[in-house]
Amino acid sequence: MTKKIGRIILIVVMIMLVIGLSLVTMSASPLYRTNQWVDTNAMFSMGRALASGMVPYRDIVEQRGPLMFGLFAIASVISKTSFTGVFVIEVVNALIVYFFASKIAALYFDNKNVASVLGLLGPGVMVGTHAFELGGAPEEFAFPVIIGFIYLAFLWQRQNKQLRPWLYLMAGLGLFYAFWVKYAMIGALIIFFLI
Repeated sequence: MTKKIGRIILIVVMIMLVIGLSLVTMSASPLYRTNQWVDTNAMFSMGRALASGMVPYRDIVEQRGPLMFGLFAIASVISKTSFTGVFVIEVVNALIVYFFASKIAALYFDNKNVASVLGLLGPGVMVGTHAFELGGAPEEFAFPVIIGFIYLAFLWQRQNKQLRPWLYLMAGLGLFYAFWVKYAMIGALIIFFLI
């Protein structure tokens, strides 16, 4: 019982660290006065327009994929006049990255606590890349899918090149998601299916 409580406490601490990392690195964070990146502001305008009933590519135009508009529409429903909703979606995104990074670490470390701590590398790498900029980029929102595919590739190798059918379904949904966020990022994901 004590081990279980310790494990729960460790996971809560790791989640708090991911949220803390998000607070200081994402410009949609309440710690920032405003989001200074032009692309995030454009996406937020697209999301608000979509939530207000406008039709993308007809009434208002931006070059990103329609799922980006959907994500920012959800953010605008949370908060129409501030970036609070964007921050909430970015934190959820970072937590998904943490989950997959922990799963990858668990494939190579028997100690679950070590894997949980190493999972912090996932969000750290995400916010440390040049494509991240100040947050809100398509690459940021596609990162959970990419790290999910990396996890599936390691799992596939570990399980004698066999995966359960539902994992292929999830991979297909991930490919669909990544395509509609930014189609230029799906090349490596298609290779996964070809192999």
